[in-house]
Amino acid sequence: MIIMAPFLASLIAAIILFIVPARYSAIKKAIFITFQAVCFCAALYLFNNVYEGGIVMMQMASWPAPFGITFVADLFSAIMVLAVTAVSFCVGVFTLRSTPPKLIESHYYSFYNFLITGIIGACLTGDVFNLYVWFEVTLISTFALLSIGSTKKQIEGLVKYLILNLVGTMLFLMAVAMLYGLTGTLNMAHLAHVLPRIEQTNIVTIISVLFMVSLVLKSAIFPFCFWLPSSYAATGYGVSALFAGLLTKLSMYVLIRLFTLLFVQDVSFTHGGIMLWLAVATVLWAGISALYQKTMRKLLSFEVISHMGLMLLGLALFKPLTLMVSVFYLVADMITKTGMFLIAGSVARRAGSGEFKKLGGFYKKYPFLTIMMLVLGFSAAGVPPFISFWPKLFLIQASSDPVVLVTIVLGAVLGLSAFIVLFSHVFWKARPKASKFQTLDLGTALSYSLPIVSLSLISLMGVYYIDFLTSLFMRVSNDLMNPNIYIATVLGGMK
Repeated sequence: MIIMAPFLASLIAAIILFIVPARYSAIKKAIFITFQAVCFCAALYLFNNVYEGGIVMMQMASWPAPFGITFVADLFSAIMVLAVTAVSFCVGVFTLRSTPPKLIESHYYSFYNFLITGIIGACLTGDVFNLYVWFEVTLISTFALLSIGSTKKQIEGLVKYLILNLVGTMLFLMAVAMLYGLTGTLNMAHLAHVLPRIEQTNIVTIISVLFMVSLVLKSAIFPFCFWLPSSYAATGYGVSALFAGLLTKLSMYVLIRLFTLLFVQDVSFTHGGIMLWLAVATVLWAGISALYQKTMRKLLSFEVISHMGLMLLGLALFKPLTLMVSVFYLVADMITKTGMFLIAGSVARRAGSGEFKKLGGFYKKYPFLTIMMLVLGFSAAGVPPFISFWPKLFLIQASSDPVVLVTIVLGAVLGLSAFIVLFSHVFWKARPKASKFQTLDLGTALSYSLPIVSLSLISLMGVYYIDFLTSLFMRVSNDLMNPNIYIATVLGGMK
């Protein structure tokens, strides 16, 4: 049952919060944040068990794989669940004092937990069809969170998100159907056992491309990335921070999982061909686009896209060291991007706007917030010795391709330049005469500050424990590159 603890904690919270009447808002908030803490503790316990004892697996109703529903927690999925619950807890604290009654009445907290439930389920499932099911749970929950409030801006962002993600979902389901028709199974470990024996390698490649297109669309990889800035800027700051930290990262997790466990028959075409050029285009296009944005969230959204390109680049090169970079960057970016979006929310609440032309002077009025932005901004941009510098360095060390090297260097320069643009507009320049800072009450100030400080400290601690993190993510990479233990654990003695 240990593997199900984080999942069940989030699911039970979603159901209870849906039942409790909206008029008991204080009770709903207490239940919400309590279960967020419980979910994080359960994830931490699961990670410790996997780290110390190896893969944890559960077969529903004792049906053996590949016939039953399988949940599997290897080191990769355990780290992801831990990072997801940490981000969810931090964003949950941030939203406690900023969630208006109208959102509470619309079951905001319940949909929030359904979203986390779907993400955890997708990370822990050992079955491709159930992966589709959990994607649908996250998709429905995202639609609900985007539509709460029903402003014109929200509807516009929702329509863009809806259309492109439904296309991605249809492609994913089509690929699942073709995969089942070809192999007769959807258990991931069994597929990894069966696919190398399939003689119709061209069909396998076609299926892999369908999965790839679906997932790069959901990951906001160029040229399928135009939905993200509009969607993330159309909702509340807490929700956009949650989306920035989790949604695209879930799709990248699945992409890494499928294209290390299942689709490795034609690496030169899928990884070194399609993925490589999509990654290069994403890093450069999003990095340049970020420089021309006029609001905090739009700029940060393009930075999310650019960094997704770096994660895909590590997978495309498909070496143990570059795959380690992808996993490292995936987790680090969850922390830094969430923190930066939360700072954007704190700034907008105090200034009354997130537009650069209406911002300025924060370094004098709020020096502590300025320091937190510097820590998270330098961490995200990869300024040495901050946390994201190390995976970029490892990526440079692992590649001799001049195109890749130029992409990494230009991506780093563009990322740092975008942060300088943001920092100069929001913190460094003089405050516009017409703008006034809003004073927050103590409770709201604390609910805003604690998550930002926590995420900043996690980022800084990553620098101190860089040797441990490098060895941890290298262990994940080796497990992904050599999945025999995963397959054997799930299938047992099956031949």
